[in-house]
Amino acid sequence: LKSLTADPSQAIRGAAAAPPAQSLTERDPLDALAQAANEGLPDDPDAIRLAIVQAGGIAPLPQLLKIVERVRDREGSPDVGRRGDHWAPVRASAHVALAERGSRLGVYDLRESLERSRTPLPVEFLTALSLAGDASCLDAIVRAHTDARDAWWRDHLAQAFQAIVARERLTKRHAALRRVEQRWPGALKRLSAGA
Repeated sequence: LKSLTADPSQAIRGAAAAPPAQSLTERDPLDALAQAANEGLPDDPDAIRLAIVQAGGIAPLPQLLKIVERVRDREGSPDVGRRGDHWAPVRASAHVALAERGSRLGVYDLRESLERSRTPLPVEFLTALSLAGDASCLDAIVRAHTDARDAWWRDHLAQAFQAIVARERLTKRHAALRRVEQRWPGALKRLSAGA
């Protein structure tokens, strides 16, 4: 820290000269979420995930969405590498916090995450999809289900599909379900049976 007080960057000099900050686990989780949303993510994904679990039920929804966006950006950063895997559960937890409160602010990111993923996502993504997903998510779920090699992942995708269809009261005449059946013949039967 002493050597960093002479760094050319004013931000680094200021951080090095500042008194040590409390760790996220010692701070109020609402403050930790506000800081993560407004100023940037901490270095420790587990600490921010814990803050989401502790205060996600009362944190402002736009803050949770901002954390989803910041984490997604960090995951996509080329310098993150394998450490990006540690951030996916944080984003998933923020999605669950949004979905448990009836918010659909994160549906676009959920759908896009499923569309881009070639491997199973953290189970919290499917929980959030089950709670907040809509008809626009069905194609992504069916594609992932069709491509899945893992039986656990396939079963959970089928459960999310069934939850959305039931919650949204979609019938076979709904455009989304007709499109699914046209693109993936027999998929509705397989997903409805949970196969």
